[in-house]
Amino acid sequence: MKTFSKKLLKTLTYIWIFALFSACEKDYLTINAFEAEGTIVGYSVSDTSATLKVAVVSIECSKNKADNIEKVIDYIEYIMISNPETELISFGESITGLYAEEPAYIKQISETIPGPFTDSLAYYAQKHFNFLSAGLAEIAEDKVYNSMVL
Repeated sequence: MKTFSKKLLKTLTYIWIFALFSACEKDYLTINAFEAEGTIVGYSVSDTSATLKVAVVSIECSKNKADNIEKVIDYIEYIMISNPETELISFGESITGLYAEEPAYIKQISETIPGPFTDSLAYYAQKHFNFLSAGLAEIAEDKVYNSMVL
């Protein structure tokens, strides 16, 4: 069942990426996330059939997992208060800690999917009727993976 869930999540991620980019067939939009804080990006093409209101968040993580999770939750709440029409909030890679550390530390901050962090994300996604995407160190069968959840 776990393998099926991972394959399903991977498939859904590819579908999401395809849907996101296929709406812009010949055009594309780029923005530097480090210079974009507070920037509202508009993309208007007459032949697109749908839009998705996305907030992309880049946070400075520390080695303290609890502090990082608190930052994530604070950003979710801030974004949904200031921009309640947001449909997807996307956080970066390994936001529960520092991924470029010793293997013992990475194993310490890793968790199962589902697990406490993904349960928190699910709670806030349901609370605000939106989608959340985040990277984390996942542990499965004593192996650690650099994973992304949606």
